[in-house]
Amino acid sequence: MNNISDVYDIEKAISLAGGNRKLAIELITMLIAQLPVQKFEITESINNDDMVSLKQHIHKLYGSCQCCATPALMNITRELENIIENNLVNKFESAKTELLIEIDRVVRLDTTIL
Repeated sequence: MNNISDVYDIEKAISLAGGNRKLAIELITMLIAQLPVQKFEITESINNDDMVSLKQHIHKLYGSCQCCATPALMNITRELENIIENNLVNKFESAKTELLIEIDRVVRLDTTIL
């Protein structure tokens, strides 16, 4: 996924914000500001093999993605949450890697072009 709309769907975000473009941009800006902390918490949970905490962090991130219209990040958080819930150990590593990549893609989003 190399398209900006995979990272952030501005039209959907505006719709989710009740047609308020300024609010949509404020929400994505807030998410971007929170993502480094969320990435740290997720990584710490993984490093500590704390799947309960990891699932909580992933679930919280998924909700934020839904509100902010970040499709690729939303999809991988949903997938990773499912992997954790169903103990699909063989799929965990690749999903975790994809999650961290997608977090970084959103963090790099230039909100000035929106």
